[in-house]
Amino acid sequence: MDRKSFSRRTFLLGAGAAGAGGAALAFTVGLPVKTPFAAIRGVVPNIWVAVGTDGIVTIACPAAELGQGAGTALPMVLAEELDADWSRVRVVAPPFDHAYGNPKFFDRFVTADSRSTAGYWEPLRAAGAEARAVLLETAARHWGVPAAELATEPGAVVDTRRNRRMDYGAVAALDPVSPKGPASLKGPAPLKPREAWRLIGTSPERLDLADKVTGRARYGVDVRMEGLRIAAVARGPVPGSAPVTVDDRAARAVPGVEAVVALPDGVAVVARDTWAAEQGRDALSVTWSDGGTDGGKAAGYDSDAALRAFAAVARDPARQGYEARRTGDVAAAFAGAARVLEAEFASHHVAHAAMEPMNATARVHTMGLGVDVVAPMQARSLDMRLAARAAKTAPFMIDVTGTLVGGAFGRRVDNDASRDAVLIAKATGLPVKVVRRHADDLTHGQYRPLAAQRLRAALDAQGRIVGWSHRIVADSVIARLFPDRFEEEKHLDQTVIDGQEHAYAIPSQHLDYVREDTGIPVGFLRGVGGGFTVWAIECFLDEIAAVAGHDPLEFRLGMLPDAPARRVLTEAASMAGWGNRPPNAPLGLAYCRFRGAHIALVAEVDMGRTGDLRVPKVWAAVDAGIAVHPDAVRAQVEGAIVMGTGMALREAVVFRNGVPQVESLADYPILGPRDVPDISVRLIPSDAGQPAGVGEIGVPPTAPAIGNAVFAATGRRLRQLPFAGALATPRSACAGNAC
Repeated sequence: MDRKSFSRRTFLLGAGAAGAGGAALAFTVGLPVKTPFAAIRGVVPNIWVAVGTDGIVTIACPAAELGQGAGTALPMVLAEELDADWSRVRVVAPPFDHAYGNPKFFDRFVTADSRSTAGYWEPLRAAGAEARAVLLETAARHWGVPAAELATEPGAVVDTRRNRRMDYGAVAALDPVSPKGPASLKGPAPLKPREAWRLIGTSPERLDLADKVTGRARYGVDVRMEGLRIAAVARGPVPGSAPVTVDDRAARAVPGVEAVVALPDGVAVVARDTWAAEQGRDALSVTWSDGGTDGGKAAGYDSDAALRAFAAVARDPARQGYEARRTGDVAAAFAGAARVLEAEFASHHVAHAAMEPMNATARVHTMGLGVDVVAPMQARSLDMRLAARAAKTAPFMIDVTGTLVGGAFGRRVDNDASRDAVLIAKATGLPVKVVRRHADDLTHGQYRPLAAQRLRAALDAQGRIVGWSHRIVADSVIARLFPDRFEEEKHLDQTVIDGQEHAYAIPSQHLDYVREDTGIPVGFLRGVGGGFTVWAIECFLDEIAAVAGHDPLEFRLGMLPDAPARRVLTEAASMAGWGNRPPNAPLGLAYCRFRGAHIALVAEVDMGRTGDLRVPKVWAAVDAGIAVHPDAVRAQVEGAIVMGTGMALREAVVFRNGVPQVESLADYPILGPRDVPDISVRLIPSDAGQPAGVGEIGVPPTAPAIGNAVFAATGRRLRQLPFAGALATPRSACAGNAC
């Protein structure tokens, strides 16, 4: 986005406060915009920031704090340009207004897809620069000197020529200059050069840390309000099943139970406390429809059978899919190849298993037409639409407030707990909090799509790849959530094909995707398609390198034209001692370009005496563009590697006759503390002009690095996720040592 177009964004036309004693009000182009600064005495240069007469700088942070550190990193961007004293910065959430929306999400409130820092980078820098310009001009007018003769240091305007300074609080107490006033403030305010940054690139203590450590932090499950009731929802065995008959007599007899409410896909028991709600739910007697709300497809769904059927579709050239990339002459490349290799990969559903249970609180008002929703959410815009649809009211009658989020990983984008809370609150007329047990979301949540993939490579006489074909067969998250958009974009689901469009320079390529509807509620999950596409690509590349007699590192370096890609690969290999180990050292390498970042991983595996696969060590090198808060970037990469390791080794949700074969976390073995690898992350200095996305980048290369390490140690290729299933198969049953 260029500066000229950006200067027309709504925030830049904010009006200043009335002065030391006045209330603050910001305006966009002709329309008032609600801000969170109404009670602040001082100056409000725009809708993003207020400077109080007490010197406190209050910054509106539009991204949800999911534990990823957005509530610190985004304010740092604005504070840098404002030259704020970081110790005097406070952060608040803005009200629901699309003036605060993420430009990379069409100005919607969405915290997902690793787009928060990248999306708000320009708006927040410009807002901080604008605020700094207002303070400089206000101080200059007060002192009777040109603003060009003044400068700032953290929290103060300084006049070095005359040896005087005024802290921001004192400047805010003056009659401020409106951004639309003096000629010197017309047009975008100048941004700091990179060499002048004081905050960006450092790692101050996170602003939410103290409250989380001391227990003052409040999450969605902590929401309280007068008259609040708790609801527990019973659901049928098959996702989407509808209640046919309900016998609620035993449930209503439970002390504390006040109401039973039928939902489109469940039955809610409303009570005065959680225990009564849970006991009442367990006392219900419900018969359920077989087919759910998807026409019956989910009822017969068997995930193992689906993988076999999907693999057949992947082999069928007559099936047409969405074409993600076509370059060169693929047919000619394969026809003239010295050798053709192919491989098939299969991956099961996985779940989010977020620490905080899914929950939402709703309260109806204005004769049932208005609804307040408070919840841990990733997408306030989508929660608002879900609530409006459930309440059958206009979106402007919905007020959505986000809380701190105890883990999300994409699960809280399509936040169906908000829908449930609104339906129940509207039916009872009471404020209601819906809380789902972890087991409930494992059995009736949303899952990463199951996928089958077929990859083919054409090699020339020197073992170089001259042709490449990659087909993905999977269900679609976008088709489920936004069917019209899926049709308009000719069956593209970018979330499913994430990672398929690799960075390797291969002359002829054909990449496509075929959607197969399963009837199962597939959803966004950290990295989404990248969690299986990059695994297939990087494992196949490793196999090709071995067949062609090339070192896996050198083979990749020879196909990567981008300098950042080569740098991270070389650095990760160096960290792990690649090339200085024996030929059969249990090390595996993987690389990907994802969300604008480059990442390379080396994993070390230990098969143990019993053959149990462990991952004792992982090395990662990352080019994340501008790392606003380097410690937060490293933490995101580390967390994603931990999650990716669990999904690679043993996490899976298997379906039989439409029923998920998990009942609790005991059936879904997430990685335990003793199994977490020792992880070393190194950030590579970058010449990029903005941050890249980092929240997901550790997931895609983790599984292939582990899989390639298993091959280095055992000579066995693993082509099924999770690896536990493949490793349980006797080698004699594996075709060509590939399972």
